[in-house]
Amino acid sequence: MNLNTGQKQTMADFYSNFALAWITFGLVSPVFIGISNFKIFSIKLITAMISTVYFLSIALKYKK
Repeated sequence: MNLNTGQKQTMADFYSNFALAWITFGLVSPVFIGISNFKIFSIKLITAMISTVYFLSIALKYKK
C-alpha cells in the first residue's frame, strides 16, 4: 500500500487511539466499575495488554 506522509500519520493516530481504548477497557474501567471477580478482571487485563501491544506495533509501523 502506497501512502503519503499525511496518510501514514493518520493511520498511526488511528491505531494509537485503538490502543488507548483497549488500555481504558482493561485497566481503567475495572477500577471505576469495581472488581467483583478476579478471573474476569485478569482476562480483561490480559486481553487489553495483548491488544494494546498489537495496535501500538501497527501504529509504529506506520510511523516509520
